[in-house]
Amino acid sequence: MNGNNIEPMDGGKARLKFLAAVIGTLSCVASALAPAAAETFTLPSRFASFEFSFDSVETTAKRCDTGDVAACRLGFEIIDKPMKEFQTYQNSNRIADKGYRLPALNAGQKRFMKRYQEMSVRLGVVGCIRDHGYSCYRIGFSNLQGADGGKIGDLEGLQKPLEKSCKLGSADGCAALAGSLWISSDPENLKKAYDLSYRACAEKSANGCGIYGHLLKNGKGVAQDYALAADVLSFACINGHGRACGEVAEQYEKGLGVDVNFPAAEGYYNRMCHLPFGQAGCRKADGMQREYTESASLAHKAPIDRK
Repeated sequence: MNGNNIEPMDGGKARLKFLAAVIGTLSCVASALAPAAAETFTLPSRFASFEFSFDSVETTAKRCDTGDVAACRLGFEIIDKPMKEFQTYQNSNRIADKGYRLPALNAGQKRFMKRYQEMSVRLGVVGCIRDHGYSCYRIGFSNLQGADGGKIGDLEGLQKPLEKSCKLGSADGCAALAGSLWISSDPENLKKAYDLSYRACAEKSANGCGIYGHLLKNGKGVAQDYALAADVLSFACINGHGRACGEVAEQYEKGLGVDVNFPAAEGYYNRMCHLPFGQAGCRKADGMQREYTESASLAHKAPIDRK
């Protein structure tokens, strides 16, 4: 498939060349590889604030630096736990605020996000150069997000580690690589995105199925198939892919490949609303609810024809 287009990374020179390319495209790597000053971050969660220091992962990170791939993966698990807690808190606040905005980050939270991205890259570079597919995926993902949580926009820097990740068998890597290609109008890139997303979806990747369903729904890189798209997008939505929830909701709202079903559409929009960055789903669900309320009110006030 697309693996034929991926240059092999066998041999010491090729590995060093790959590492140099990765380091050259990620602006946060240089600072990530040098230990930063110790800082304990106080982060809010759904229940109570908690403290986290990246010193708690430093021993594991040093083991990763020596080439212990298992330690690299453990390091990701350690830093991902507080990040997920913090993101859940942010999302809960957004929903409580009618879903229209994320709470602003304070200075300490911004530093936490930056340190998180730096540590992700540090762990990822070491694991990826030793052919650990998930580590390669995390490098690409960090490049996509940027050290400050914003997008770098370096497509080549994003795709190189993701290509290797996908070649090494990571469904996450294949899905993310497809995600970097599907926005293209180039037919060849769309076909690659379709092949990659199909492959990731077959491995039960929610991200892969979300992209695969989008391509089916819009006829990009493949013949349009609304009915199959609805099934695929529904699976992706149930497994946490917010965009997929919005797309399958639109199908039920407009009757694209499925019967028109407003309650089902509202349900999918609501599910999207409760997922990270699901503001659009909140707005759509609120809009549909208002329509139901107004329609019921008008029907109640309508004069009765007694003839």
